[in-house]
Amino acid sequence: AVLAIGGFMFGKWFTVAKVNGEAISRSEYTKELEKAAGKQVLDSLTTKKIIMQEAKKKNIVVSDKDVEAELKKIEAQLKGQGQSLDQVLAFQGQTRDSLKEQIVLQKTVEKMVGPVTVSDEEVDKFIEENKDLAGQNTDLETVKKQAKERLSQQKTDAKIQALIQDLRKKAKIEMFNE
Repeated sequence: AVLAIGGFMFGKWFTVAKVNGEAISRSEYTKELEKAAGKQVLDSLTTKKIIMQEAKKKNIVVSDKDVEAELKKIEAQLKGQGQSLDQVLAFQGQTRDSLKEQIVLQKTVEKMVGPVTVSDEEVDKFIEENKDLAGQNTDLETVKKQAKERLSQQKTDAKIQALIQDLRKKAKIEMFNE
């Protein structure tokens, strides 16, 4: 009986699916996954690693309070759209823990690049060049606030990309999967 149960569990561990009785092995499945998204996933993992290593060197820490505040902000935005965070996470195949990891990573790089400033002139220029983005909103203060937020996010994203490129250049990354 022990051998039968062991054989059953062993088969389930190495088989991910069966199609008309024919097994698809875990190694076959893994090889296809690596072909489909392997480079992207490996790049993502190495980027996370170098960011967190640099944050540790610089004593940059994201508090649980910061993470919870961001979660509440996301939940409020989704609630305003008639959705719940748990529904969205389930649809995306994510968990609250994986979202928290993403928030920690995002907040970490934001702390690493520091704040950005957006001038009134930049806001006015953005609004002038993007008149169609205001849509039905005719309240100038709201439009300016949205423009400033968008420009701030663009500047932050650019600084983050530059930081990541710099960290990747400096890092010694060895790939063994090729």
